[in-house]
Amino acid sequence: MSSAEQEALVQEAEVEIQQVRAAFHAPADLRACLDRLYALERKVRLAANAPATARVATEVVNLCWEAHDLPALREQVLVLSRRRAQLKQALVAVVQRGMQLLGQLTDVSERQALLEVLRQVSEGKMFLELERARLTRMLAALRESEGDVQAAAAVLQELPVETFGSMEREEKWDILLEQVRLCLAVEDTVRAQIIANKFTQRTLTDPEFLTSTAKTRYYTLMIQLYSMQQRKHEADDHKYLDIAKAYLALGDDFLCPAVVHLVLAPRSNEQHDLLYRLAERKVLTDAAVAPPHYLQLLQLFQVKELVRWPLFLTQYRTLLEEHHPELDWEALHRRITEHNLRVIADNYSRLQLQRLGVLLDMPADAAEQALCDEVVAKRLWARIDRVDGVAVFRRPQQPEQIMNDWSADVKQLMEAIDHIDELIDKERQQRDLTQVGVMNG
Repeated sequence: MSSAEQEALVQEAEVEIQQVRAAFHAPADLRACLDRLYALERKVRLAANAPATARVATEVVNLCWEAHDLPALREQVLVLSRRRAQLKQALVAVVQRGMQLLGQLTDVSERQALLEVLRQVSEGKMFLELERARLTRMLAALRESEGDVQAAAAVLQELPVETFGSMEREEKWDILLEQVRLCLAVEDTVRAQIIANKFTQRTLTDPEFLTSTAKTRYYTLMIQLYSMQQRKHEADDHKYLDIAKAYLALGDDFLCPAVVHLVLAPRSNEQHDLLYRLAERKVLTDAAVAPPHYLQLLQLFQVKELVRWPLFLTQYRTLLEEHHPELDWEALHRRITEHNLRVIADNYSRLQLQRLGVLLDMPADAAEQALCDEVVAKRLWARIDRVDGVAVFRRPQQPEQIMNDWSADVKQLMEAIDHIDELIDKERQQRDLTQVGVMNG
């Protein structure tokens, strides 16, 4: 059919719809009006007139709604979706109109029934993927409002929204974050981590993401996820570094918890670098933003001095418990012990295990185990002579290396002596010149 014929058919359908509207006075007239609309729908559908078909299909839904016959409405939606060679535009119009009516339903059971019908119609149809995603989001919210969080999480996890090309990025982020939230609500940390990994580094550095509310929601959920993994013993202490970075991404208002979790993280190049960069932040010197003990806490791990655990508890325990009641004190004790071991390794070549325990404020057996853990983690080199009870912190050197080091030390000493001799000669010449000037005067 030509465009003119198609336009004429649209006008003819509109006239017929108005006549049906005029004949609809009461719910009892619904069946007769639907018969007339279905005859018209068949005509425009077989003519492949998408606008007219969508208009007629929408009018079928409207009449059922105005007749307050919700079972008939659900039935007609299914009938329209099963018509032979039904046009995509008609199905889209029916589903979209049904979604509008969902917001006007107050009865939960009726709303859920219509919701299930619309999801059934949109299932497996790519041109309805956006509508199905929104319907599934509504169903998940309905399940959660009923108290069935497990069912809500299972429903929403069906959506692979990252593959939906017709959905805006902000809406994708919103649904992905909602999936993570529901997974955390049922403590399914494995699925939550898999979904969170769909936020790539490219997304996390996108200017649109950084200025949206999704950024705050994402990092807040990541903190909850990492903390839950720690609580369930599904991750080691290295997750503390991820928690610290998440707090830093939220802004300066979260510097205090960032400092605490950074200190709890085991020593690594990234942790060490972040420790120094964070200590240089001028915000930490502002008492209105961060109490001074947070900066002092960072500086404790920067200075190569022993941190005595009993004194540390006396100075910081009350302050930290007040602001961080869930602080892992065992992890903090491990970090201080590791710091003390690095200080000891820098200052001792050999040390009795009993003396090592005294310096670490713990029994000798516990000190030995802490030293072994550091050696296994390759953060420290040491060897233990259990027969003599001695820990060695210096690698054994080959004779050639010893001679090379001795030669380098002698060379450095001779260069220093030559420099001193030059300075003495210079001083002597200046003194002689001064004496000659006095005599001539």
